[in-house]
Amino acid sequence: MDAHGLLLELQDELGQLTDKTATHVGIGFASNKHMVKVVEMISVKPVMVNQLGQTEEGIVEVRGHALDKNAGLYAARIVALSNMKKELAVSGPSLIDLNRQTGEFRIQIKAQIEDLFYS
Repeated sequence: MDAHGLLLELQDELGQLTDKTATHVGIGFASNKHMVKVVEMISVKPVMVNQLGQTEEGIVEVRGHALDKNAGLYAARIVALSNMKKELAVSGPSLIDLNRQTGEFRIQIKAQIEDLFYS
């Protein structure tokens, strides 16, 4: 199945991706000979994520821009897809760098989750 079909055939994902309250949607794919993995980032806040990755130490790094110069970034969290209220990892102000003049930010989330991007 192609990537487009993969996303649009799954009702839950289709509902989230087409939700009218979502202001930004980011989709990433990774594959090997045995599987295809999909990462979806959906935001209802005025931010744009440019880069998402995980270091060898397991720290998730998020880089992007705050689109509203009057808004700040206070916390970031990773939640379980099956239960959006279940936090898998959280980051607070000490691990968030925001340049208020440019709007550029970097968030580090210390996650003790093995293969986070493939879970």
